[in-house]
Amino acid sequence: MDHASGFPDPALVSGVLGSRDRRALLALELAVLNEELAAMETAIAAGDVPACTRCLHRILGGLCVFGSCPAIERGRQALRALRAQQHMPGHELEALLRMLQTLADRLRRLQASLSGPHAEGAQAPA
Repeated sequence: MDHASGFPDPALVSGVLGSRDRRALLALELAVLNEELAAMETAIAAGDVPACTRCLHRILGGLCVFGSCPAIERGRQALRALRAQQHMPGHELEALLRMLQTLADRLRRLQASLSGPHAEGAQAPA
């Protein structure tokens, strides 16, 4: 199963990144996303559920601007479980983190395409 299928959504990318400031917006989003992914990785390793919950909330908030996919839905389920103080095994959180990192990679490729020679007509990468 492709957990990143349909992400980022081309229609949302066009709407969100349709302005002249799209490169700056995406760069800012990726900077925050990278920080939060690293912090979530640290929180998982430390078994710090409250920190992991905060990071996951911020990550999902940033990613959902660009669409939805099975990885984001899985993240929402995990966030509900963490908020309900349900225990989530570290390996499940690590698997989720890898899925979310894949989405970040897709946004990085989108950023690269916006910087390329045909940046004005760039579409979301498949």
